Amino acid sequence: MKFLQKSNTKVLLVFLILLLSRESYCQKIKEYDKYWFANLHCGGTIFYGDISRVSWPGLSFKKEDWKVAYGLNFGWQLTPVLSAYFITNNGEVSGFNQVLTDLTQHDFYFEAKYIEFTINGRIDLTNLLYQFPPDKKHPNFFIAGGFGYVHWVTYLYDLTAGSIPRSNGAGGGKGINHRTLEGIGTYGIGAKYPINKSFELEIGYSARIVSSDVLDVYSAGTHLDFLGYISIGITYKFALKLSTLRLPFIDYSRKKNYREYIPPEKKRMKYKKNR
Repeated sequence: MKFLQKSNTKVLLVFLILLLSRESYCQKIKEYDKYWFANLHCGGTIFYGDISRVSWPGLSFKKEDWKVAYGLNFGWQLTPVLSAYFITNNGEVSGFNQVLTDLTQHDFYFEAKYIEFTINGRIDLTNLLYQFPPDKKHPNFFIAGGFGYVHWVTYLYDLTAGSIPRSNGAGGGKGINHRTLEGIGTYGIGAKYPINKSFELEIGYSARIVSSDVLDVYSAGTHLDFLGYISIGITYKFALKLSTLRLPFIDYSRKKNYREYIPPEKKRMKYKKNR
């Protein structure tokens, strides 16, 4: 967790420098319509840890090193630069490595399923550093970061011995379906491009750092396990204002038993006219 705290501190410092070094785009706009957004995304995951033949930030071109994940983001665009959103992800991750155990080389392979819930913030760099008219289409690059929890279950296979020597999260945990529950930190980069006023296309790369070394059920040289997620998604933007919500109005004046209230002064004037 100390590593996560130091990393988050550095990220926050970078964010503050970017925000204070230049007058932001949103400050030059007198009126800005805030909006909510929902993003559906899917992509591939790759693992970096002890049971992995890939070192960060490298990529593998072997299909057994990749798994599929998908999820939903829901958030609020506060300004043209800042937004906050909630992420829920459901996916798998795997890894392979050759490990020397008891003077014998073993081929280890693991598979894990995880469910992630995180709170994130995002800074739109393009709107921060440059000025674009709100109605002009342009790619918008961003950086993001956050924290939350991940629930996972892992099985480690010893391909040499042909057995399942270890598992984690298969029962007895505090997570969903008694899975292992761990803290997680996220950071990433990406870009989005507006299709029209309501929809955006988004691509991104993000890293998920787990606060332990047991995601792959093997502890050796790597102190923290983490996985990379390359995704593509589509975003829907919409307004959600309480002022636009209208309750059904009942006009009681049309009911037979309804008697309109008339002040005494008007009653007297009406009586005099009738006379």
